[in-house]
Amino acid sequence: MTPRRYNVDERRLVQFGMHHQFLRKLSIYPIATIPTNEVERSGKIFRLCDGTRALEDLAVIYDMMPDELHYKLIESGKFKFISK
Repeated sequence: MTPRRYNVDERRLVQFGMHHQFLRKLSIYPIATIPTNEVERSGKIFRLCDGTRALEDLAVIYDMMPDELHYKLIESGKFKFISK
């Protein structure tokens, strides 16, 4: 089932939905799960992953694609993720 088959342009539909607020962008917020006394010694990524910065913002800081950063954080096993 393709939207083009029903004469709907997907890009225009998304723009319309974002403008009229019935579509929203889903953001992922990583949270470090290590003890707070270890956060200061562990490195910058653990201090930044406190649930206030989106994964896209962190990817810009670390100069990598958001998918790549997400995969690396999952692989480490020291992060939980909130989607909103």
